[in-house]
Amino acid sequence: MSRDLDSHISSSMITKHHDVNIACPDLRFGYTPDDIYTWMDMIGPKGRDLYQRMVHWDLFPYMESYTLLLATILWRQCQSSTKKNLSLLAYLPFLVMFCDVIETAINGYALVSFPSRVDDKLMYLSSMGNQLKWITFLAAILSIGYIEITKRQKISSSKSIKEL
Repeated sequence: MSRDLDSHISSSMITKHHDVNIACPDLRFGYTPDDIYTWMDMIGPKGRDLYQRMVHWDLFPYMESYTLLLATILWRQCQSSTKKNLSLLAYLPFLVMFCDVIETAINGYALVSFPSRVDDKLMYLSSMGNQLKWITFLAAILSIGYIEITKRQKISSSKSIKEL
């Protein structure tokens, strides 16, 4: 993409309205149907076209890439941990992706239907997918940190015992 298109995408993802920055729905933690339609109206036709491109890119290859990367890191951490039964944590990134697919697909559907509104229940489902995406993403990141800390504590205590 050209620099001009990159800068327009960036400015379209976070727009300024009444001195309040309103972020792209994907970057928020929950939203209402009215929030989504206000944002879609504010970014205008060019912004909606760019957001539609982002939706396609988000569905493939972005989601698959972050899922595989995060799952691989978690899997390796779990395999090298002294704690048992942590390998189930490696599936958290797939739950993140599932929630992201729900959110992105519904928002994409709302986007192509704009200015008509889709059922508000769908938009609330999208918001729940968004919130669960961020919660499970945080859980995955914290799991990586927790496993690393427990491994280092185990190594540290092993060294202390050997020194005695």
